[in-house]
Amino acid sequence: MILKRLDHPNIVKFYETYQDDKFFYLVMEYCSGGELLERIVEKGKLEEREVAKIMRAAFSAVKHLHSMGIVHRDLKPENFLFASRDPDAEVKLIDFGLSKFLGDNPEYKLTSFVGTALYVAPEVIKGCYDERCDNWSLGVLMYVLLSGNPPFEGENPREVFHKISLGKYSMNGLEWRNISRQAKDLVSKLLVIDKEKRFSASQALKHEWFTSKFPSKPDRADPTVLNMFKNFRSGKKFKNEALKVMVNFLSEAELKKLTETFRSIDTENTGYISVIQLEKAMKDLGYDYTIGKLEALMKTIKIDSSRPLINYTEFIAATMDKKNYITKERLWAGFKHFDVDNTNEITVSNIREALARAGRKISDDDIKKMIKEVDLTKDGKISFDEFVHLMREGENEAIIEEISLPTEESRKESIEFTYRNDNKPNQKQYSQVDNSQTKTSCDSRKTKIS
Repeated sequence: MILKRLDHPNIVKFYETYQDDKFFYLVMEYCSGGELLERIVEKGKLEEREVAKIMRAAFSAVKHLHSMGIVHRDLKPENFLFASRDPDAEVKLIDFGLSKFLGDNPEYKLTSFVGTALYVAPEVIKGCYDERCDNWSLGVLMYVLLSGNPPFEGENPREVFHKISLGKYSMNGLEWRNISRQAKDLVSKLLVIDKEKRFSASQALKHEWFTSKFPSKPDRADPTVLNMFKNFRSGKKFKNEALKVMVNFLSEAELKKLTETFRSIDTENTGYISVIQLEKAMKDLGYDYTIGKLEALMKTIKIDSSRPLINYTEFIAATMDKKNYITKERLWAGFKHFDVDNTNEITVSNIREALARAGRKISDDDIKKMIKEVDLTKDGKISFDEFVHLMREGENEAIIEEISLPTEESRKESIEFTYRNDNKPNQKQYSQVDNSQTKTSCDSRKTKIS
């Protein structure tokens, strides 16, 4: 599954899968702010500064996709949601139904004629393309956000495709009168017929429209966030797994400062933080950390110790304020995430099932090692008391409320709490997936244009 590979602040988060006799069900991040398309319809035209913020997020998300060898193939306003109704809410890329994993083979080409008519690239129409088709779609998206109109219009799809193939468009109308030179220049570098000369998402993020006209802030990491990071201590694999779950309960307000700090360190907009980037951020704040010491710290945070980078969720898990998850409701919700058969204890099979729902698979021996690190009573299971003890390790006992197994009333409250905080699927995120889709061969093209 493509979604389980992705972890980026501007890509909708995948949580779990369930299945019945007919379907797979995907449970994803709840984005209550509505579609980007709805905002365009409401305002007619967005301010250029607002467009820059949205496009920075879009380019960053697509850069992450392409770095993972994934092409989206259906970038359009309807496929970007706002995380909340807040004016500063994050923009999230959704709908990976047409996405394709290309891997790291530069010779691999796609032939399927798929996408949305107004946003498809010329090479998609011709039937031989790669991930660079997404960069054209981003150019169309930027044009639409700036002007309120698409660059290529027609009475029918055939006419639209003809105009796209010619690549002729105009930025001379009245709606472009107050648009900056830098914005027009970036659009012109994206809507290029020759994909070899077309700007990539990485190049777009380094364009003067972003670096000079509308530079991002903050310029450096928040010291309180990095202080949480450098003081992070775990070393226990199950706690790291549990912390990743707790991240899902954080509100947009609780995530805001952490996400901004992540972006300030991830200067290349890859969705990952390297040890070199981390060292620079630490030095900028006056912390004297060697590469070796930072590598050792990163190993205690990462779920996959073989990967030399920290992803977005791992960073949030290591830097979130502990008071945001050491509450009865959130600890109970986190515990019940793993207690999949509702027996009020976590077993090997429970952890196996919980990880499988998240698209991951590890051996029973590794799971037993996880439990052994936590299992104070040596019964091969994790009770709620043991779970609480694990999550409270290293905290100031005086400031933490006494936590015991919740009553029936508080269990109901915790269930309501869980669904209020990012786990409530709506029509856009709760999907039925038909697994019968077949691959398209080079000599057979499948058409799916909306």
